[in-house]
Amino acid sequence: MARCMLYSKGIHKKNWAEAISCATFILNRIPTKVVKHVTPKEKWNGQKPNISNFKVFGCECWAHIPHAKWKKLDPKSHKCKFTGLSFSRVVELMH
Repeated sequence: MARCMLYSKGIHKKNWAEAISCATFILNRIPTKVVKHVTPKEKWNGQKPNISNFKVFGCECWAHIPHAKWKKLDPKSHKCKFTGLSFSRVVELMH
């Protein structure tokens, strides 16, 4: 799954860890053959996962540049490709 995510979006293979992390995040929140009619996350903690925060791996996104690092007419964000959420952000989204 991670390999398909990387190559379908043209993202370099050095980002394999982000692809695996994102794939694991997705797989834990969708139903599987092993655990019928519930997701692995729901089976683990008894709560339905919130999937409203799903983003397409490799989609265009904009990263905010902190105010201290730009001047009046400089851009306030930087265009990049989405490769997943940081662990602290995932924890925040889970609550």
